[in-house]
Amino acid sequence: MQYENKLKLTLARIVAYVVIVLLSAASFVGLTYLTGGNFMYALIGALLTALLLFVYFILPSMLQASTNKSSWKTVLQRILIYTSPVMFCVLAVPASHFANLYAQKGDIESLCKASVKSTRGLFKSYEDMAEQRIINYKESLKRLNLPDAVYQSNLDEIRTQLFPSSYKQLKSSAEKWLSSVENASMMNILVYGNLTQFEDQINDWNKKLNSYTKVTRPYEENVQPFEMLHPKSKKVLASLNKMRAIYFDVQMPRVLIILIGVLMYLLLIMSYIMKALSNRSNVIHSGIDGLGGVDDGLDLTNDETIYADDSETNYPTFTL
Repeated sequence: MQYENKLKLTLARIVAYVVIVLLSAASFVGLTYLTGGNFMYALIGALLTALLLFVYFILPSMLQASTNKSSWKTVLQRILIYTSPVMFCVLAVPASHFANLYAQKGDIESLCKASVKSTRGLFKSYEDMAEQRIINYKESLKRLNLPDAVYQSNLDEIRTQLFPSSYKQLKSSAEKWLSSVENASMMNILVYGNLTQFEDQINDWNKKLNSYTKVTRPYEENVQPFEMLHPKSKKVLASLNKMRAIYFDVQMPRVLIILIGVLMYLLLIMSYIMKALSNRSNVIHSGIDGLGGVDDGLDLTNDETIYADDSETNYPTFTL
């Protein structure tokens, strides 16, 4: 019987350790989103979560012993056990946040892809505007009846102005960056870390495209520079803001998450319950063994129970 109780206690602790690892890992991801992609803060938070779970759920079973009910171990044990539900709810917030985000995985990835599509549309809008400006410039030059050399020289200059070599490099690097973001998923924690960088990039690209169109060529009429901030850029920023709102929105957990949380709590507290039952069983059996077969006036045929000593019954135990 003693061996069986020890085996159950060992299994209960192993399960509790597994739950602690799973909760800490989920907390790390949830905290990564909540801290804006700060891995260091998220790691510290996950380690602190693991430590507190150990203190509140594993340590109480280690403190269980036949000690005086007024000992500091008993007092600490009671404090930890009675406050463990509240502490578990607090520590489960980051993990619950991650679960809620995962439930909105499709929305997050759709917004990410929409942002990439709008950004590509920004470059397409610029190219359409630049080509139309060149066409309009051609018409203006034709009306002037300029010599062919002058006519061609002006066309070459405006094309070089609107499509400089730096534009090709800008578009190439942007496409490479956008491709990496487009393939990211909600589970890729870099998605959130890229939001601020994405905003900076779209503003920088829009600014550079605007700078290419600021200079007006001779004989050009009614020329407007590329818009700053362009509607495509506004659309990208709106999508990114929606993503940020989702990542920062800490909601009440769903029913399924609550049920999983209750199950995890029970698995964590099981080592304490098993230890309490093991202690009581040991005390009862040692009391029976101590009778030594001598008739002490105790009638055990009427299902009477020999309880633990006074200090043992004062432990906060769970009766099954």
